[in-house]
Amino acid sequence: LKKWAEHNQPTLIYEPIISFPELDHSFENPLMQFMHIGRSAHQAYESISHGDLNSTNILVDAGKYETWLIDYYQTGLNHQLTDFTKLESVIKFELLDNQNLKSLLDAEQILIRPELLSDPIDYQKGTFPLEIEKMIDSVKTIRTIASQYSQPLLTQAIPYYISLFYQYANALTFKSNDEHKKRLILLFLCVLGERLK
Repeated sequence: LKKWAEHNQPTLIYEPIISFPELDHSFENPLMQFMHIGRSAHQAYESISHGDLNSTNILVDAGKYETWLIDYYQTGLNHQLTDFTKLESVIKFELLDNQNLKSLLDAEQILIRPELLSDPIDYQKGTFPLEIEKMIDSVKTIRTIASQYSQPLLTQAIPYYISLFYQYANALTFKSNDEHKKRLILLFLCVLGERLK
């Protein structure tokens, strides 16, 4: 991330505060948070994971209700929650097409509220545009499955959020992201970094 920032967004390395004037909000620089999180000791478990679970590697035959995973090139030993957090990141940054940073910020703050991975993610239906509500519901499903998969080893949400933070940081470096998408990823990094303090 630091190498990417040096070449693409040098201010991200040196500025202690990142501002979002359109939201009238400022956050601590996520790169500094990233380095702090990397030094913190957190319980983590490893398992075999797909490693690149994204929308192009999931094939669905809707008529037969069959699903296949493809492209196992990055399969290996990873953080137990890698595939779940990768998929959540893909939904937010590749599949969701919404430009409203305020609504997306509000949704992300709801999503990172739970203390336990199994805690419900509650929001009032009709609060957000339909596509954001679909994203929230998809994330709820992913986290429910992640909670069931990781029991009894991981019950706290923090290891999930740390894995998600790393996925966001990785997504920021993708060349295919336009400026709006990079701004959204940076916003989500900032919000999640504050949650992890």
